[in-house]
Amino acid sequence: MNTSLSLVTTLFATTLSLSALAQTAAPESQTTVPLASTRKTLIKLGLGVVGRGYAFNGFNDRFYVPLSLELEHQLNERFSVYGGVNGSFRVTSNQDYYTPFVNRVVGLLGGRYYYNQQRRVQEGKAAGPFVGNYLALQASSDFVPYSLPYSYQKSNLRYSYSTLSALWGMQRRLGRFLLYDVNAGLGVSNPSSFNGFDSVNGGPSYKRKPKLRPELNVRFSLVH
Repeated sequence: MNTSLSLVTTLFATTLSLSALAQTAAPESQTTVPLASTRKTLIKLGLGVVGRGYAFNGFNDRFYVPLSLELEHQLNERFSVYGGVNGSFRVTSNQDYYTPFVNRVVGLLGGRYYYNQQRRVQEGKAAGPFVGNYLALQASSDFVPYSLPYSYQKSNLRYSYSTLSALWGMQRRLGRFLLYDVNAGLGVSNPSSFNGFDSVNGGPSYKRKPKLRPELNVRFSLVH
């Protein structure tokens, strides 16, 4: 009888211990639940604070500000792809008829990897779709205006160069309809440079040579 009572007591105590252990471990297991996604595609209309496209000429009071329209699509909770067009537009009055309204247009495509998402959740930091620190690989092409001789056309865009860049960045929400995106890195571009004079026609000769190009971009965007 005493042996049976002792066995029941031991089993009851073991059950209580396992129950307490399970309750202690439960909160930790909840942090490993995959992050939920509410939207797969984000539309961003942005104003560049720092980045390619700013220009100022004090003599003619010309000031250009870059605006952008981008789409970012989530492949899963860590990877996304994006594409867009950035344009640098004149925001001051036109004192010169030949001053172009558009100073630069940049088309870009890229992919992002948002890292440490689960750890950010465990630390109580912002995370989720399109939010967090990321690594990116981006390809872009720049187009700049030029004037045709004896033409009254204000601006015609022509290809300038392309860049392949590796970037580190962070993207954060500012409420429901705003976010900021900051990234920096280094790329390789193919600008055209003077390469002497052509022996056939006597005119200048140009050649595209690889060149390292740093990247720094800060942008605030309306999102949908």
